[in-house]
Amino acid sequence: MSTIKMTVNEYAEARGVGSSAVRKAIILGHALPGVTKREKFGNAHVLHVDKKILNKFLGGNKKVT
Repeated sequence: MSTIKMTVNEYAEARGVGSSAVRKAIILGHALPGVTKREKFGNAHVLHVDKKILNKFLGGNKKVT
């Protein structure tokens, strides 16, 4: 598995959503696409993201202009 560590802001930017939406999803316990593990350090979260799963998810969600 090719997992990388990302902050909430980096993950939100990769998905094209706001960081507050990602934080709210974490608080509510929703599954985040590509995230295999979450760690909390104080108030900050570190997400372990599988790049293959995230890229597969993002491939189907491209905006057509």
